[in-house]
Amino acid sequence: MRTKALVLSGGSIKGAFQAGAIKAVIEKGFYPGFLYGISVGSLNSTFINNEAGKQGVPFENLDWNEIKENLVNFWLQNINKPADLVTRHTYLGLFIAMILGKFNGLVDTVPLQKLIHKVVNMDNILRSPLKHEVGAVNITEGEIFYADSKTTPGFLDYVLASTAMPIIMPGVLVGNNASKIFFDGGIRNVAPLRNAIKSGASSIICILCQPEKVGVENFNHKSFPKLTERMTDIMVNQIETTDIDYAGMINKLVPEDGTPALSGPLAGKRKIKITVIRPKELINIDIRSFTKNDISSMINLGYHTAQEVLKDADL
Repeated sequence: MRTKALVLSGGSIKGAFQAGAIKAVIEKGFYPGFLYGISVGSLNSTFINNEAGKQGVPFENLDWNEIKENLVNFWLQNINKPADLVTRHTYLGLFIAMILGKFNGLVDTVPLQKLIHKVVNMDNILRSPLKHEVGAVNITEGEIFYADSKTTPGFLDYVLASTAMPIIMPGVLVGNNASKIFFDGGIRNVAPLRNAIKSGASSIICILCQPEKVGVENFNHKSFPKLTERMTDIMVNQIETTDIDYAGMINKLVPEDGTPALSGPLAGKRKIKITVIRPKELINIDIRSFTKNDISSMINLGYHTAQEVLKDADL
């Protein structure tokens, strides 16, 4: 059971879709021993890890039904409008900040910081029997760093950093070193499948917030927020495709009988069950104006999408 991994991608407010899908995954009897999250996936995975630690029991005795219900309720009760996550700067304030070279995001994420610290307790995280990593990018070095919930100091700073979309949100300073400014891990890796594979997981469920193809979208390309969102969707789609192709390549090259490869670059690797859950079409929810009904609709969409994918899946 401990060799099952749950990989949660980025996707901003579309993480509500992910929460609904997680509910269906747990109801199917898939209980992950490994959690990997990027961006909003880091938020969802951290909530799951916190809930697991809160129970204070060994892995085998975790009440997963309680965990999945609490995750869904977390979204429904805490994230109903943009102001629950960010506060907007005035146009004048942004203009002055740009002129003075002090620009630090179009919005402030103090509400999100308060929310994370309200619902997550590091004592629970450290007590949890789950292995958990979240990814954030050091913008100075250009490299992604995976923070381990048990061993990385300032872990919750990395969770917040992993959700920080460049330009839109401010970066997160980890520690007192000015060179350690971190942003959204999705810049480099949208869904850390490779980490799950390297962990030795034999069965992986990857929940993505974007469809297989971005499709055609008519939008005002002169709107900076909409243009940024569209560019992000296209970039994310390509990164996801690359990671999934990598996992598929490994499955094609290792022995069919499940034994590990004995030599070559894939030595030690074996065939892995990989199930990908993603929406069939682009979820067109505006992060600047979503409502409680939007959150509820995305949760339901994620739940029913996952149910359909998992109907005949061998996990």
